[in-house]
Amino acid sequence: MTRKELSFQRGENIAKLSSFAAAMIGLTKGVVGLFTGSTALLAQAVDSFTDVFASVAVYLGLKFTQKKPTEKFPYGYYRAETFASLIVAIIIILSGLEIARESTMRFLQPEAVSFPYVAMSVAAISIPFLFFLAKYNKKIGEDINSQAIVGQAKNFTLDVYSSMLVFLGVLSSYLGIPWIEALVAVIISAFILKTGASIGKDSVLALMDAVLKPEHISKLRRLSEEVPGVIGVHDIKIRKSGPFCFGEMHMEVEEDLPLERAHAIAEEVERKAKQECEELETLVIHMEPAKRKKFRIAVPIEEDRGLESTPNPHFGSASNFIIIEIDQGQIKNWTVKPNPGAKLSKKRGITSADFLIAERVNTVLAGELGEGPFHVLRDGLVEVYNLPSNSGIGEATEDFLNGKLEKVVSPKKTTE
Repeated sequence: MTRKELSFQRGENIAKLSSFAAAMIGLTKGVVGLFTGSTALLAQAVDSFTDVFASVAVYLGLKFTQKKPTEKFPYGYYRAETFASLIVAIIIILSGLEIARESTMRFLQPEAVSFPYVAMSVAAISIPFLFFLAKYNKKIGEDINSQAIVGQAKNFTLDVYSSMLVFLGVLSSYLGIPWIEALVAVIISAFILKTGASIGKDSVLALMDAVLKPEHISKLRRLSEEVPGVIGVHDIKIRKSGPFCFGEMHMEVEEDLPLERAHAIAEEVERKAKQECEELETLVIHMEPAKRKKFRIAVPIEEDRGLESTPNPHFGSASNFIIIEIDQGQIKNWTVKPNPGAKLSKKRGITSADFLIAERVNTVLAGELGEGPFHVLRDGLVEVYNLPSNSGIGEATEDFLNGKLEKVVSPKKTTE
């Protein structure tokens, strides 16, 4: 059984459990409410039976969600779960309105509760059961990312507080203040309406493809731009469908990048996105060729004299690298870092190349570059340009920006 199928099964199980528990609690409160004449208890009974209908709606929604995509529904039936959540909200709002009507009438004509000890006992005993249902629904709903089940959890949490109010209301009636019990019913109806409106709002927004979690877009942008070879991303869109999300984005890569490399970059972006956002079902990436506007240029140097440093023609044995950040043709920043491969007896160039890739360098200006480091840099999507002898850092950078440097397409055979 796949992880998705297991999630749906857990959702179905909690929906069944919630339906049965809500039915038993509602039936008990209804019978006792009629027997004792407690308006607050009857209000809770009506609310509990709306929980039954809501749980059934959630169950049916999850069943539809598991149906495989068809030609008519190529994106699957995931939104059935969102529709179920909307039905839950409508049922809650309607029940809240009915409870508000009945409790208002009783508030205007208050009556004492008969057998208050029985009514208070039922209200008190239901509290731990409702608390367990609320916590369990919330845990399962968050685990499987089910909006409907999380909505159920909120509803059961509300029932916990309303049961406490019922207890206090019946106690007040027993103490000779019957209107407080009716007032409790009015308060319960207000909470019910608020919860229904909140769940309904989220459901409607999801059905209208609104972005419920804007942080997902900024996170997806950051993850994408960290992948080597990605120049930039734009037009990121994420829509929620049931417990899952579907995304699409436009991603810019080098205009002369081979198709297989562009495809590999897209797969890496999708892998990282799904790893970070588990509810992301698919991510459609539109590739666009573009010219790079931001560069991190590395030049091998010997002594650290900043931009006045003299380039070292030997890539792997250079003591340092100066890394220059350029944006829109202007030098924004630079830093000098020691070359970890300089003192090695073997694989100096490869170690240096790995170091520059880790530093997220995308361009190297070098005089001599062996076969090993050249292929490492190329595989890391780092472009290499030939650095003429006796060329200073400033002059080399200027020549690069003006397109005067020759791009290296094959390595020189050296011992690095």
